[in-house]
Amino acid sequence: MPMPFTKSLKQSQKINLAGRQEQINNLRVFNDNVVEMVPLRLYEVRFVTESGLNLNLVIHLPDKFPNIKPIVEVNPPVIHPWVDILGTVDAPGLRNFAQHSDLGMVIQAIRREFDKTGVKLAPRAAGLGKS
Repeated sequence: MPMPFTKSLKQSQKINLAGRQEQINNLRVFNDNVVEMVPLRLYEVRFVTESGLNLNLVIHLPDKFPNIKPIVEVNPPVIHPWVDILGTVDAPGLRNFAQHSDLGMVIQAIRREFDKTGVKLAPRAAGLGKS
């Protein structure tokens, strides 16, 4: 006979999977060109900035997502206060991400910020993002 703890653990995993899928659906609602690289784990949002740069936001969903924040990288890396030298994005919406945040809206806000500020490629990425 299974222990009650095991049952509640399985139920919480189902809830977590449902929450993960809802976040992925919202990612697709608010962003065009969403590519599933690894189901339920790794996604790319491909877009062209107003200045003509081809960029990808690579979204890694950790095991405990949506209870913990996703990891987002921009490829190729750009120069922007939210982006470190390796291309990892630390936007306010990611910094404050919680289970009931909306991943689709957070990624959309990052794209809009990159458009608004006219990001440039980081020196090591120069020449990689133009078509």
